[in-house]
Amino acid sequence: MRLSRMILLMLVGIYLAQCAYYYAALPETVASHFNAAGKPDGQMPKGVFMIFEVVLLFVIIGQSFLAPLMIDRLPDSMINLPNKQYWLAPERRAATIGMLRNHFEWFSAGLLAVFVALNQLVFRANLDHENFSGRAATVILGVFLTFVVVWLIILLRKFKIN
Repeated sequence: MRLSRMILLMLVGIYLAQCAYYYAALPETVASHFNAAGKPDGQMPKGVFMIFEVVLLFVIIGQSFLAPLMIDRLPDSMINLPNKQYWLAPERRAATIGMLRNHFEWFSAGLLAVFVALNQLVFRANLDHENFSGRAATVILGVFLTFVVVWLIILLRKFKIN
């Protein structure tokens, strides 16, 4: 099993365990949105919040599997890829789709890590009755943006012809 998939599956487990762990302790109405000062300005019932969390998980995982599958099924004319004639040639197409699948798994793992971290902030804000930490959220998003830039550079460099 690829490292990207192992990490993604580990993060899925952490995400689900985190939701299960905090569910009973959360108030019936959960603060789910916070303003710039960290004060709650949106809430939803606990059950709806958890359903949202599960749907979000399926979307994140789904994109990592569906994007490469869709790319594999699209005609070459609809695929925007550097040097696509080379990479989508019949003798390289399967390997190219495998490479894309691996990259999308890494992206999903990074995105899921962000949601695990942000959920922790949301859960703590609800349980400790403190403000949501905007500073911590900014750091988390900054790390994720750095991850995305590195991810894109690696992806684009893979598609150069040596």
